[in-house]
Amino acid sequence: MVLSTLLTVTGLAQFSAGITATRYVAQYRETDKEKAARILLFLLRLTFLSGCLGVILLALSSNWLAVNVLGRFEIEDYLLLGAAYVLFSVMSGYLTGAIAGLEGYRSLAFVSPIQGVIHVALCGVSAWFWGGHGAVIGLTLSSVSRWILLSWVLLKEADKYQIPWRGARARNECNLLTRFSIPATLAGLSSTPALWFSNTFLVQQADGYKEMGLYGVAFSLRTLIIIFPVIINNVTSSFLNYQLGIGNNEGYRKLFKANIMISGAIAILGIVFIIIFGRWILGFFGAEFQVGYPILFILILSTFPETLQIAIYQLIRSRGRMWLSLYGVAIPRDVALLIMAYHFTHDYGALGLATAYTIAWAIALFCTIMIVWNLGVVPRSRQRGQE
Repeated sequence: MVLSTLLTVTGLAQFSAGITATRYVAQYRETDKEKAARILLFLLRLTFLSGCLGVILLALSSNWLAVNVLGRFEIEDYLLLGAAYVLFSVMSGYLTGAIAGLEGYRSLAFVSPIQGVIHVALCGVSAWFWGGHGAVIGLTLSSVSRWILLSWVLLKEADKYQIPWRGARARNECNLLTRFSIPATLAGLSSTPALWFSNTFLVQQADGYKEMGLYGVAFSLRTLIIIFPVIINNVTSSFLNYQLGIGNNEGYRKLFKANIMISGAIAILGIVFIIIFGRWILGFFGAEFQVGYPILFILILSTFPETLQIAIYQLIRSRGRMWLSLYGVAIPRDVALLIMAYHFTHDYGALGLATAYTIAWAIALFCTIMIVWNLGVVPRSRQRGQE
């Protein structure tokens, strides 16, 4: 729950700077380098301010969250120890998005294993010697190391594209907020708290923290599957926006369809693998975790609608239709999750929460398909021009 809370605050403070950077840096890195530089600087300052605000809000509310919401007063210490994690994670999220917009995937592939080793070493060693408090400290230090590595990569990639960011001024880019960042952030204000509150519904039940342990392990294994389509879609997002920027509608269409097929195939393979080996994998966490196989089974099914939704959603994001995605996708999905989680966890515990999560993503997929059906794969104005 400490990690869930830190991630929730990070998501809210992120202000969608990462996906905003990917969207617009990819579009302008070749056609308008000065605009790309202004966007980079503007979003850098935005994430620093929003990250600091997130730290302050978490520090001020830590006691209330621990006592009145999570029901464990000792959690306050963990939240205070992890407050700095919010700032560096927010800035790292922006840096990752900016690097993706510059197609710096080779550099990301180089530093990611390094950061992975650092993360495991810091968190593992700290937890070994100082328990839960040490784990949170290690998590925070890991976020600092990630920020340092990603900052170096961004400087390197910006210089490679000759982006004049050093002399840029973050002006005339506030329209990014109203057009893209604000609706995307409001979607985060909907989705991230919805996940957090659905988790709190579970821990408030009898044996809630035990159930949360089973659910947390199952969710982690589910994340191992979903992370591959997410990475693919992060890469595809940059290419789609680049194709849109240079007006290559045919390339845009082919890339969009290929992304859907590849993402869906990966999800199916992951589902089959976990269904066959899931009970055996759960045994690594301890024999008592094997009773959580039904939870894992339901959660792993959610990866298929979630994967397809992420792939199809690229069309909405690349067009900058973020207000439409907020009202048409995020809110229906998250309201459904909260309502179902509230009722299902009372009767079925972690299994009910897993069921609510899976149905919510099926709803999101349906809503996304309906929106894309109306938009079409290629922007209609351009398509008519070609015809």
